[in-house]
Amino acid sequence: MKIYYDTRKPKLYELQTKAFFTPLMTFLQARPNCTLRELNQQFSEKGFVKYLESCIEVGWIERADRRYQLNLPFYTQEDQQQVAKEAAVQELLQDLLHLSQEELATFLQPFVTCQPETAYLVAEDVPMGRLQVAGLPGDLQAFSLVTKPDASDLAGYFVANRHLEEPVLYSQLAQLIGDVDEEYYFQQVQWILSRVGKGKTPKASIFYESLLLTGILTKENQLTIPYLRNLSENAELKTKIMKLNHFEISVLLGFLCENRFKGLFRWFYKEKTILANKRENN
Repeated sequence: MKIYYDTRKPKLYELQTKAFFTPLMTFLQARPNCTLRELNQQFSEKGFVKYLESCIEVGWIERADRRYQLNLPFYTQEDQQQVAKEAAVQELLQDLLHLSQEELATFLQPFVTCQPETAYLVAEDVPMGRLQVAGLPGDLQAFSLVTKPDASDLAGYFVANRHLEEPVLYSQLAQLIGDVDEEYYFQQVQWILSRVGKGKTPKASIFYESLLLTGILTKENQLTIPYLRNLSENAELKTKIMKLNHFEISVLLGFLCENRFKGLFRWFYKEKTILANKRENN
């Protein structure tokens, strides 16, 4: 079971990382309107009641007349399939499939900050599109659209690092660059990309090796993902997608990512400035 929530709220992140989260949500999904006695019988571990109260406080669980039930929408594969059949979703999917990679990245980038108005739950077997970003605004940033974790997802690696997570999936990347400072890492990558853009071979480094490891650069120093320097708005497509709710958008992006990119779409972005960084000219 996965939860989608406003990631700008640290307390919500902490709640969904606790060991109680998945079993409690699963239990309440199967047993609505249960009593506290039933919950305590199922969850006898220390700290459960405090966790339960926290979930009630943020609105994930409702307590009424001494009964407890989920207060979150729960979506399944059937809901996903219903969304896929909607004419507006089908039309928009076809529009997005016909964009170039650069056009698609330009269109998707602003939605990386899109947050659900209210939290909701999704069954584990429902592929959903998720946008991620690493790096700092104004400097080089890495973006990705994923349906599931991927070892070559640079943005995903740094997102996991921010939350002090160490998925085995990223073990090779972790062995290479470890918990390197995010800002410093992308400064080094920006310099490497500037060298590659001028047809020069970058010096050997863990930063250069990380780009080879993730397939962002080939051994011939060819960049394999879009590198955006300017963004332009597609007003027509934006109007269409803004008519969808967060779940519908995530389902749409999931279909797009799976059908066109086999689960992972990546790009770089750095706003083009008049005064180039001196180091880029070296």
